[in-house]
Amino acid sequence: MDNSNEGENEDSSSHLLYTWQGGNIEFYPTLHSKQVAKVSFGSEHTAILTRNHELYVEGGNLYGQLGTGSAGGAAKTPILVEKLKDALVIDVACGSNHTAAILDDGTVCCWGDGSHGQCGNSFAETVTEPTPVALEEQGASCEHGVTGQGRILSAFQISCGDIHTMAISTDYELWTWGSGVQLGLGNLKETCKPMKVEFLCGKKVLSVSCGASHTVTLVERSNRKSSDNLKLKVHNDKPSTCALCNKEVYSCKEEQDMCIISDEHKCPLGLELRDDQSKSDDNLSGDDNPESQSKFGGISLKQSKTSIFNAKEAKEFLSKRLSDGENETPRSGLGELGSNIGAFLSNVPFRSVTDRVVANVQTTIDKFRFVSAENVPEIESMTESFSDNSISDSGSEKLTYKSHDESLETVAALVDSSNKIDIIDAKTESNICDNSNTQPLQSPQEQNVVVKDSKAQDTLEDKTKQGNEKVSNDVIKDVKSNFTIGVDGDESSSDEDDGKEEEISTQTAPIRKGANTMETSFSSDNLKDMLPDHFKAGSHANSKRFSVHRVHSLGALVDPRYSLTLFNKQGSKMPACRVSLDTEVWSWGTNKSGQLGVGDMLERIQPSCVNYLSNRRVVKIICGANHSLALTSTGQVFSWGSNKQGQLGQSNNTVAPSKIKLISSQFIWDVATGRNHTLLVADMGPQPEIYYCGKQQTGSPIKSGMTCQPIRLTDFRRKAGWIRQAFAGGDRCGCIVDKTIDSLSATLYEVAASERNFHYQLSLMTAGICKPILLSEAFIGMESTTYGMSMKILLESFINLTTNIGINSVELTRTIQGLESMENISMLGSHEEFLSLFEHYSKSFCDSLAVCGFDNISKITIPLFEKSQEVIKELSEMTKVEVATDATKMLCRLLQIPLQRLGTYSRLTTKLTNALPENSELKTIYEGVSRMWDEIKGDIKDDRTMADSTRKFWDSCSPKLMDVLKLPNRRLIRDSRSHSLSLLNAGRFSSHWFLLFNDAFVHAQYASHQNFPLATVWTETVKESESSGLYQFRLVTPEETLTLNAPSASEKAEWVLKINQAILAVIMEKKSLRSQTKMDTRGSRVSMYQGSLRKQSSSSLFTLPISRQACHVFYRIPELKGGKYEGMWSLGKPHGQGEMTFLDGSVYSGKFKLGQFNGQGKLTVPKANGAFEIHEGLWKEGMKQGLGKVSYENGDIYEGYCKGNLRHGHGVFKQGQIKSSQATIYIGEWVNDKRCGYGVMDDVMDGEKYMGMWQDDVKHGKGIIVTLDGIYYEGNFNYGKMTGVGLMIMNDDTCYEGDFYDKNQPYGKGTLTMPNGDSILGQFSGKLIHGLKVNGTFRKRGHFSTVVEKRTSFHSSNNAFKSFGKFSVAPDNKWEDIFRYCRTLLFSTPDVSTVDVKKAWEVIAIRISAGKKSASQERRPSAGDSLDILESIPPYNTGNLTVQRYRAIKTYLSKAFDTHYHPLGHLMEGLVDVYRATYVGVGANARLLSHAVGEVKSFVARIYDIIRKLFPDLPQESSPVQIFGELPNDKDSVDEEEEEVISASGLLHPILLPRVYPVLFTLYALHCEQEDDKYTERMTRWNRQADIALMSYLGMDEKFWLLDEYTSGHERFSTIRDKCFLDPIEKLQQISTTFCPSDKLDVIRRAFNGINKAVQTGVGKGHMWSMDDLFPVFQYVVIRARIQHLGAEICFIQDLMEHHLEFGELGIMFTTLKACYFQIQHEKING
Repeated sequence: MDNSNEGENEDSSSHLLYTWQGGNIEFYPTLHSKQVAKVSFGSEHTAILTRNHELYVEGGNLYGQLGTGSAGGAAKTPILVEKLKDALVIDVACGSNHTAAILDDGTVCCWGDGSHGQCGNSFAETVTEPTPVALEEQGASCEHGVTGQGRILSAFQISCGDIHTMAISTDYELWTWGSGVQLGLGNLKETCKPMKVEFLCGKKVLSVSCGASHTVTLVERSNRKSSDNLKLKVHNDKPSTCALCNKEVYSCKEEQDMCIISDEHKCPLGLELRDDQSKSDDNLSGDDNPESQSKFGGISLKQSKTSIFNAKEAKEFLSKRLSDGENETPRSGLGELGSNIGAFLSNVPFRSVTDRVVANVQTTIDKFRFVSAENVPEIESMTESFSDNSISDSGSEKLTYKSHDESLETVAALVDSSNKIDIIDAKTESNICDNSNTQPLQSPQEQNVVVKDSKAQDTLEDKTKQGNEKVSNDVIKDVKSNFTIGVDGDESSSDEDDGKEEEISTQTAPIRKGANTMETSFSSDNLKDMLPDHFKAGSHANSKRFSVHRVHSLGALVDPRYSLTLFNKQGSKMPACRVSLDTEVWSWGTNKSGQLGVGDMLERIQPSCVNYLSNRRVVKIICGANHSLALTSTGQVFSWGSNKQGQLGQSNNTVAPSKIKLISSQFIWDVATGRNHTLLVADMGPQPEIYYCGKQQTGSPIKSGMTCQPIRLTDFRRKAGWIRQAFAGGDRCGCIVDKTIDSLSATLYEVAASERNFHYQLSLMTAGICKPILLSEAFIGMESTTYGMSMKILLESFINLTTNIGINSVELTRTIQGLESMENISMLGSHEEFLSLFEHYSKSFCDSLAVCGFDNISKITIPLFEKSQEVIKELSEMTKVEVATDATKMLCRLLQIPLQRLGTYSRLTTKLTNALPENSELKTIYEGVSRMWDEIKGDIKDDRTMADSTRKFWDSCSPKLMDVLKLPNRRLIRDSRSHSLSLLNAGRFSSHWFLLFNDAFVHAQYASHQNFPLATVWTETVKESESSGLYQFRLVTPEETLTLNAPSASEKAEWVLKINQAILAVIMEKKSLRSQTKMDTRGSRVSMYQGSLRKQSSSSLFTLPISRQACHVFYRIPELKGGKYEGMWSLGKPHGQGEMTFLDGSVYSGKFKLGQFNGQGKLTVPKANGAFEIHEGLWKEGMKQGLGKVSYENGDIYEGYCKGNLRHGHGVFKQGQIKSSQATIYIGEWVNDKRCGYGVMDDVMDGEKYMGMWQDDVKHGKGIIVTLDGIYYEGNFNYGKMTGVGLMIMNDDTCYEGDFYDKNQPYGKGTLTMPNGDSILGQFSGKLIHGLKVNGTFRKRGHFSTVVEKRTSFHSSNNAFKSFGKFSVAPDNKWEDIFRYCRTLLFSTPDVSTVDVKKAWEVIAIRISAGKKSASQERRPSAGDSLDILESIPPYNTGNLTVQRYRAIKTYLSKAFDTHYHPLGHLMEGLVDVYRATYVGVGANARLLSHAVGEVKSFVARIYDIIRKLFPDLPQESSPVQIFGELPNDKDSVDEEEEEVISASGLLHPILLPRVYPVLFTLYALHCEQEDDKYTERMTRWNRQADIALMSYLGMDEKFWLLDEYTSGHERFSTIRDKCFLDPIEKLQQISTTFCPSDKLDVIRRAFNGINKAVQTGVGKGHMWSMDDLFPVFQYVVIRARIQHLGAEICFIQDLMEHHLEFGELGIMFTTLKACYFQIQHEKING
């Protein structure tokens, strides 16, 4: 390495590394071309991480800590770690003799000394190369003991101690391995396998730092999950007890009628076995903390109504803890401060130490009788730190007791200057300690604080023995020196500066003992958030005072803190994490020098919270060998631990955090610690300076061997350059610097320093002004007032702003250090949110100003400012704010400090922008940000002016009007007394006063007024022809129209302009919150405030949007009075989407048009019984019109079409519960709210279904009834009764044809035909269930053979009855309403004889467009894709239909019928629904098959008629037509592939039949049930035979057996089964998976082709078939195919196949299949 002089000759570069040991600054020439990101020092080695993720090492290698693959030797210059050269290293740390690194994939690698397990995996003496260490998380176990699969975690931060290593996983959990109590694993002191620190599970660990034998970590404050390490002793006759403290573990609480038993428990001393972390109160208003828990070191106070403290157990436990250790005396556990400690302990009995600690805790608990959530803050307020060690200037050591955490009551005393502070003499305190039952001597009303060091204690004891003699001035000085209050944003301090007492305030309070008094100084800027909850709430403040006793606790205090942060930024990917100021510091390990900062010197085997730092906004923690430091966001550093070499930066040892003092203008922003020294980086002008304290090495410019106060290294900046980061370790120091910097970097340094200064100013105000005001009892009583609420919002906004400025400050620092990019800085990367902070604060400030908030709280600010003169003076000097004698004015000036910052932000942003490269994207963005700061500044200035004028207006306004109109956010814009405006045609003696506010237009007259919200005000200019020469304009409101007259044209224009500007501001405010600032391409934004319109010229009359969103409560229109509408408006009428709530509770939500329901909407009407009637669907002119749904109060539901609020058109009406015995479902046509036309009703109660005509809500006309008993009725109905000639068919085929009086009641002439063909002709009477009376002639069957013949054919057996179908509704007359609606929708008329095809396609385009929008809102991407296809319309009227065009039409129709938004798709859905409703359930009757088939054919014909209108190129007739391709001109030359036979069935069957197939085929299966049963029986029996036996039986020629290819060498022919003709069998089985006759015929054809192919393969390709040869083979295939319901399949094909296919090849194949089916039914087979 070369010295600094040589380094100066190198080329300028950034991120250079300089190191020194003593005063010789060294530069690494070998790394000159490398930019360094981090450096870590061990005892004898150094690790250097570059910005391109390479790792270099140098130094000693005795234990292999350089990772070279061998141990021994050394590297004098940095060398690359070869094993990691192909990896990307993101973090590195050095222990004393080992090294750890993290790779970009989160893998942890360790190497070096592993004798204590610190390198992981094993306890090897040396690990010579990087070795992966897995953070393996075990899988969770279920209640049955089954463990799930574990996982390997990634890490993003690493830290090393002497013999232990810590890592933070990407889940923000802490992992550890190595040896010692610093692991934090409780009683486990050694592990080479990484283990999670379970105590911190549930907390987000942000960073960790390891000392030699202790660990400190920074975590986000949050509730931690309870650990599950409670160990119990189970007893048979009593509750379980704690294994450590032997206390019974159970608790009981009552909740209503339930008793809850819990086993949550805390051991009173020692390890926390189960921890429910106290919840911080983040509510600034001071709500009571729901749960709290105070921990005094190992002593934990449980939240219960009785004390759990056991003095005897506590003493035993503490004695054991103090005496633990290897070959150590009991007193050695307190620390290692030399012989003075031993001498002190020799004079203090060991028992006295434990007794004193335990007795003071006991006293605290006895004072309050019990420990609960309410009293924990009060208990905490009575405690002080246990002890402190002090080093005198001469170097002699002595043990003293001194307070470092000032009493919380002392902070309260700053608010109430009358508080008294009493000193309790040592003798009295000793008496209290010796007797745990002794009550406090002071009354609750007295305010007592104990502040003693050892000198004061001894003196007071002597003086007490002599009586009430005066305390010496020396004692007073010692007491005062230990009670000085400092400021760290929200904190207090007790340090001295240069040996002098630091007094910030002149306010004093007496400290007295009896008649003797003495004074001490208090600072007025003490933090109010150190107050416990009972001070925050105000209900207990100043009402009950408690004496504050010193308690020698084993831990620090727990204080509730505020946490107000706007940006909730989520943790980013490793290695960096987002800034959080709501942090806690936790520490554990060896504590002999107080390096844990918990107020004592007892070691901790698991994490303990350093409560003193809980509200300090710590952003960085760092550990030396035996000391620790914490850096706060306000640029202050707290140190604690060993101070033998002055490394704490102060003259005293301290076991609790104490602030390091620098001059007031400097703010520290980086810290580093070595073994016995400390580095501080602080602002000092434009370029940062570095400070040093601690042990000095040889060659140091400091002559003495140590320095207690930080000294500035004056030569470093000159030699090195601009400091980015500081590092230290062992005896070495290091810095990453930029030799020279560009203008961008220099500006970043300037912005960061400025922001730190600004954050400190805000923190000072927050602590000294804002929080004391908020927490004062007087202010709490004002919160219900207008001005009180506005001031509360302002002060809370100020605190919120302070927090976010702190975040921005830390982000700027991290950017300078190279840990973040500029885009991650809040003021740049999140500039919209950052701007909104200031806009919100500005609005709060102006609101308070407008309502005279500052004047009204003067009684609070005056006494506060009297006590806070030093704070005000410091703020005045820092901000150049002139000090005012008037407290109100001074508060106003101080709270304007954030607003004065806007110009600075604009200047700094502009400076940053100018430093960026030209034409860069960031430059464009930041230019826009800079303009936004300027605009915001102008807006705030305008709003401030308006707020001030509004305040003056309220002062002059009548109290009555002011009480009604005065609101914090209301601003006066114009009034008619200053600018004349009158009401047209007003009375001569009437008084009209018009006031224009930023949110309302007010018309005041005498004692009344009308308030018109601007959101529902429209301006209209009156035409000259109507104005009669006057300068008139109108204001239109929802219920009134005001015609106003101005004295001149200019006044009129000015009034209209101001009103329109105010309306526009209101509209924009509703459209866009300021947190969503809108920016255009140039970076300008649209402001929601009034000031955004200041640039409008007074002569520019602009047009406001007619439509807007607003809310209005009706007060005048009778039918709407009391109702509330919220939604879109147009010219004073509800128009668009909105919601109307009526006075009777009815609510309509949906579309409006000019004040009436119009479009899709929902009306909910409450009924008397608490139920609701709900109307959903389409509305027109206030009434239901179109498709909708009505849910009645009794549970009935109607879904269908309406007209004029009546059911009209096709609809479904469901009565009763569907599964109940009284439910009915009607689906059909309605006219004027009555069933009329064709419809189907399913009556569950009667077990029947009616399908026929209706009139006046009753059955009337032709109809069919089928019942659950299988009875079929068909006839004419007359007003509900079946009368006249009809037909009745029983389930057993008994049939009656003749006259009926009603169903089940034949009456008159008729014929009764028996199932066997016998019949009776004559006169019938009576009911079927009671018996029929017959007078007629009996005939024996004569034509039975004809019936049998017809039934055995594949036609319906119903044809045997002459009257069947005669009295049913014709298929073409069914569901006509559905078709009528579709035709009307497409062609605007139900008559399609003459239609405009072009308009029909326009309607379709509109429907598809609306459907796409709806699908997008419903997040249905698949529907959107289909609609995209439908947007392309195929050629529909070319005059020439070709194959290609036909296929395009077919594809389009397939998509159209599949889409609900297309009219054809809607038609198909309706038809399928009614078809299923008709023929399922009771309708699944074989008698209905012919009706079902007829409906299908009718559907096809009527749908084709509609399609034909859309595509005129299609054939007009539904009969088959042959078409050809486009290319050939000669039909004779057309290839077979280019011609096609088309028909209506061929086009629509593939679309319709798959949707209705399940229902239709069920009817076919019922119809062919008997035949299929016979077929199935024979097929089953034949399939039991082997192939050769079956083929032989069927008479198949042996040459077609083809058995040779299926037999192996030893297999017999007789054993072969189901192997012949497999291909055709499988193809024929597919007939059950198709839905169209054409597809089923194609299956049959492919099966025949398969047979032919198989035979030609075995016999020869030239084989010619004869029917005699083919039939047995095909019959074999049919039998082996085992097709279920083959008869139903055949009937389905025969009924629906196109007739032109019957006589071709397919017809012959189908006939063969029918013949096989018939043959199988009637073939006889032997057993």
